[in-house]
Amino acid sequence: MPAEPDSRTDLYSLGIVFWTLLTGRLAFEGDNPLDVIQAVLARRLAPASAIRLDVPDAISSVIRRMTQKQIEDRYHSISGIKFDLTKIRQMLGDGDSDALAHFVIGSEDVSSFFMLPAKLFGREEAHATLVKVIGRVANWQRSPSDPPVSGFHGNGSTSASTMSDPRDSMDFVERLSESSSISANSPSFAPQVPGSDPQSLQSVENAPQSSLNNFDNNSSVTGLSSTSHRSGHRPDQSTRPSKGFPTNSRQQNTQGRQRSRRCEIVSVLGAAGLGKSSLLTNLQTDIRNYGYFATSKFEAARQAPFEPLLQAMSSLFRQIFSETNLDSDYHRLVSNGVRPIWPSVCSMLDLPERLLDTNTQSTKHATIPTYQSFNKSLQLEIAEVSSTRSTQSGGALASELLRGANPRSVKFITNYIEVLRILSSSKLICLCLDDLQFADDESLQLLSKIIERKLGIVILATCRDTEVPSSVQNILEHKGANVTTIKLLPLNESVVVEYVAATLSRSRGYVFPLAVVCLEKTSGNPFYLRQILELCYRKGAIFYSWKDSTWQYDLDQVFAEFASSDYGEQLNTDFITKRLQDLPPAARSILAWASLLGTTFSFSLLQRLLGGGFFTAGDEPKTDCPQLLELSRPQPVANLVEGLQTALQAYILMPGGNEDEYSFSHDRYVRAASSLFECQDVEKMHFIIALTMMKDSPMDGRSLYARAQHVSQAAKIIKARVQQRRPFRSLLSEGAAKAIESGARSTALQYYETCLLLLQSDPWKEYAQDVDFDETLSLYTNAAELYWYQGQHTESQNLLNAIFANARTAAQKASAWIIQSKLLSGRGNIKGAFAALKTSLLELGLDIAAEPTWELCDEEYYKVKERYQQLNSKDIKERPLCSDPIVSSIGAVVIEAISAAFWSDSLLFYQMCIQAAKAHLTYPETFPQAGLTLSYFVATCIGRHADIPFAIQIDEASTQLLDLYGCSYTIGRALAVSALFVAHLRSPIRENAELYYRAIDNGLASGDKHQMLLSVGCIAAIKLFSGDELSEIESYCSSTLDDARDWERDLRGGTMIIGCR
Repeated sequence: MPAEPDSRTDLYSLGIVFWTLLTGRLAFEGDNPLDVIQAVLARRLAPASAIRLDVPDAISSVIRRMTQKQIEDRYHSISGIKFDLTKIRQMLGDGDSDALAHFVIGSEDVSSFFMLPAKLFGREEAHATLVKVIGRVANWQRSPSDPPVSGFHGNGSTSASTMSDPRDSMDFVERLSESSSISANSPSFAPQVPGSDPQSLQSVENAPQSSLNNFDNNSSVTGLSSTSHRSGHRPDQSTRPSKGFPTNSRQQNTQGRQRSRRCEIVSVLGAAGLGKSSLLTNLQTDIRNYGYFATSKFEAARQAPFEPLLQAMSSLFRQIFSETNLDSDYHRLVSNGVRPIWPSVCSMLDLPERLLDTNTQSTKHATIPTYQSFNKSLQLEIAEVSSTRSTQSGGALASELLRGANPRSVKFITNYIEVLRILSSSKLICLCLDDLQFADDESLQLLSKIIERKLGIVILATCRDTEVPSSVQNILEHKGANVTTIKLLPLNESVVVEYVAATLSRSRGYVFPLAVVCLEKTSGNPFYLRQILELCYRKGAIFYSWKDSTWQYDLDQVFAEFASSDYGEQLNTDFITKRLQDLPPAARSILAWASLLGTTFSFSLLQRLLGGGFFTAGDEPKTDCPQLLELSRPQPVANLVEGLQTALQAYILMPGGNEDEYSFSHDRYVRAASSLFECQDVEKMHFIIALTMMKDSPMDGRSLYARAQHVSQAAKIIKARVQQRRPFRSLLSEGAAKAIESGARSTALQYYETCLLLLQSDPWKEYAQDVDFDETLSLYTNAAELYWYQGQHTESQNLLNAIFANARTAAQKASAWIIQSKLLSGRGNIKGAFAALKTSLLELGLDIAAEPTWELCDEEYYKVKERYQQLNSKDIKERPLCSDPIVSSIGAVVIEAISAAFWSDSLLFYQMCIQAAKAHLTYPETFPQAGLTLSYFVATCIGRHADIPFAIQIDEASTQLLDLYGCSYTIGRALAVSALFVAHLRSPIRENAELYYRAIDNGLASGDKHQMLLSVGCIAAIKLFSGDELSEIESYCSSTLDDARDWERDLRGGTMIIGCR
């Protein structure tokens, strides 16, 4: 709400009564209470004089002022209404129509209650700039040239080459320049090769030829027909009447993206207390005229990944589906668009699952196309997210590593962006992000991706100009968006005088001396201006004269209250802290502990914190802080309630969304409250908070991050005081797993680092107190992979060395060897990466020849073929999934080895494909990656031996295994392999386009950047040789590559794209 209800709310109700008495009708009507509420919020009352011609305009004006929507625009006192009505009655009795026509209402409207004006002063220019930006974006939304949105990926059908908006054309050229380094004077493409990366350049120069080039080229079989398409992953069988390479939903989407709108970023900068948040809050009415507005706040004390952005999107959904008319085109579009992923969306945003059910009847006959192009692989991943997460400490990431990938983090970000695209398809969407300087790295990365996708939304961000980190500066100055910067300055003398005059309802001349004092002490800071006026009122320096019915002030008392030794000394945080120190002890305790919980907190949690359950004698502050001794002493409930009431009455705290929720009215109070315990051990307070929350508070997704954060803050004291630290490690591991699912890897790494700190001195010593070997292995493995992902290779290598030294079995080392291969591959040592994986396979029991030759591999191939031909199809396709960790590890390591060999040595690739097929034959149970390994084996059957019938037989088995056990990673790679080596033998290449597109979708879902880029390059190459328009090929590449940063540095997938361009 813009303001808290007060006596002016009663005056509004009285105005409604007057209007009803005069017109004889209800002010607001509706079919149900919700309709009436909507009418109260949105509709303005018609003038009473327009309904009854005998009602004087002056009376109608009085009623109109009483019933204004904004509380500050109404009458402030009943005495003002009484004065105006009395004067009107007198003029009517005298028959003075001229005076009645020129009568000015509200001239004597002075409230006896001290109320600071809610209106913004001195921000008219900034407000006008914001309204201009909003209006411009709203006009874009209504533009008839906007591309239609008809699929989950936004299937537009308009060609990218026709762009009516010159801004889009300019943006298109800018993107080509950024991604391809196009010279202004040269039409040729010159893709950037990372000159700062000598290892990458050396890898390019020394890279051996692909395995296809070394196979015998005697397999040029064409015209082969077969019905063996990959079930569940097969292309659409409908005929596509296209001369060139056919398009699917994703290609249409990428064309539509060229016409998408750049995001608008409006940054409001200024020092704390200058009214940045108030400026944006006052913009809500303007935005609601065009679309939807959601606001959220970043907090330094509550660093939960993505939480403010999730709260903002949740607010958007609640606004959209709380409206009266849910049968509009827009509501049907949103409902149909998010329905395929609604289980994960409602879980992600903490929304009721039945929210879309309110629109069920209207969607039955919806004429807007639904989002049919949402592929099967992503639907399977939705089911994975809905499944129960492992409760073992840190076990989730390690198991995902053995499966081949962890698609959930990429899917979370993809879902968020695509849902935001649906919401902004035909309505203005405005995200207001307060205190962006406190944003977590993950939220900033998501914001960057939103801007890069050009969704056309408005992002309003407030930030303190003296506390702007470089990561935040990159967002506020993003080249992919239209940037508007508003710098708020302190109020000048004229505005301060106007503000004080409005507060006291007196003339500017009368309040000028008081305003000058306020200006000197506050330097024009609106927050401190309000504080000094409130203090003057509480101290009696400002008072209401009942005799004169006016507000007056005692200037001498004002000088005495703010006397200082230095002339011109200004108020600062110490002034606020001093004000808090004047509060009762219980109120100070509440504020001090609440400042560690965040801007918004639970009072019941504070009651438990201050109940004394975890206080010990050692927790008391030192004696040199006698005033702070009370902060950590247990407090009776009655004292806490009294302290809460005191803080509320002082407007330091204000009620929240429910009876148990309260929040600080300004972040300056949070800072001041945190200084109340400056000589208290804050780490101990975090320790008590963590213990209290773990014991009593119910667990949910949002509180998990809060608990993990407090445990991290108290890690040292936990290690010193607590011997059994397993519950804390389990909590941190669960928080890390949740962070990984949402893509917050830096937060996950922070939690795992704390887990490692809380391990015992010898964490590998089994049967020791608080030591579990499996937990230690899992934590080391997960932390090592996250260190690798974050580029901290030395830390990752140290953990891997510890695993190699202490792991007991080959299966326990398998994940570590995979990470080791990734470390070596990242350094350009592809052969070393393969050697690491080969070492793991040898430890796992595979018999791999040290010096393979083509002849030896051919001999092994025919043995494998003979064994397969001796089996019936059921034995190959319907093997149960293994439970043996050795077999599972072999499957995970062998597909990594095949991938490494493919790019390094074709003979080793051949050898590894045969080894993978042998492993599938050797064990009675299969491993999850068996379908992918057989897909690689099929490529060798065709490329080396031209053994088409046998290849088709194995390909069918691969398809069924992928249907049974595949994930996005294995399915995506298998689709790419099939499209490259098998599908063209069944039908013309252009009829197998869907394989490539689905491979890209699965690559995006699993985070498999190499495979995704390779598939994009293959599509670009085939489009090029099929004679497609060059501009459309470039359009396709440029827009698709929005999903992959630094693709030019990828020596595997990016090379083909560079070649095509």
